[in-house]
Amino acid sequence: MPDFSGIFIDAGRFELVRLLGAGGCGVVYLAIDHHASTSSSSATPVHRAIKIVRKVGRPDIEYQKREIALHRLVSDIPHVLTLHDAFEDEYYFYLVMEYCESDMYKVLFEGRMYHENDELVRSAFLQILDAVQACHRRRVFHRDLKPENILCNADGSEIYVADFGLATQNSRSATFGCGSAPYLSPVESVGLEFSYRPYSTKRADVWALGIILVNMITGLGPWEKAVTEDPRFCEHLLDGGYLERVIPASQGAIQILKRVFRINPQSRPSLEQLRRSILNLDTFF
Repeated sequence: MPDFSGIFIDAGRFELVRLLGAGGCGVVYLAIDHHASTSSSSATPVHRAIKIVRKVGRPDIEYQKREIALHRLVSDIPHVLTLHDAFEDEYYFYLVMEYCESDMYKVLFEGRMYHENDELVRSAFLQILDAVQACHRRRVFHRDLKPENILCNADGSEIYVADFGLATQNSRSATFGCGSAPYLSPVESVGLEFSYRPYSTKRADVWALGIILVNMITGLGPWEKAVTEDPRFCEHLLDGGYLERVIPASQGAIQILKRVFRINPQSRPSLEQLRRSILNLDTFF
């Protein structure tokens, strides 16, 4: 992708200031919205985050259009990142979104904001869970939940689920390896071990939320990938006490995680059940 810094787009409305991040599906820039109204000429400029996605040929371009359509469908949900506008030119799609100053990855692994802070963990996690549940009610299943795709303010107290590039409206999917390896459930990670049977996209999101909860409590992950070749995941399969031994969390939190990490997707808790368990938990630590 070229450097877009300093470029004006959408007939001069948006000035792209600097690169915020890059991923497999595009780049995101901090932008100034020169058409947004402010209270005075000296007021702070209105900032947006603009995702730029290079157009590809058919049929993949339909997946790019799907990201925009699905994000629009859930954009008004509390704690989902607002999509203000989307437009295109000959070469790129542009998604104009609310700007957030940080993401959960930075808050978790650089700031350690959630360390031994029960109420902040509870509040932030429930914001994610409620946003995902509302998306599910509109038949939008994320499939790429991870800290990098959860935006927030500097202290991690205000949460926004973002990046619907891999989202689907299919309740079952046979697209394996769709997402980031540490957050994939066993059947998502590799279909071979499960005879390539389609998996529940809703229950896959529940598994990813469990990994995120481990991240929030410990700053670590329980394994690298949920496949039998991973020694730590294999130990989890063979030893019912694995999570107690490796995750420094309360017994109540461990019991919640054990239910989330059940191999049979249908035996995992629903989002409603998971929410009740989180609310009733005395401490995560």
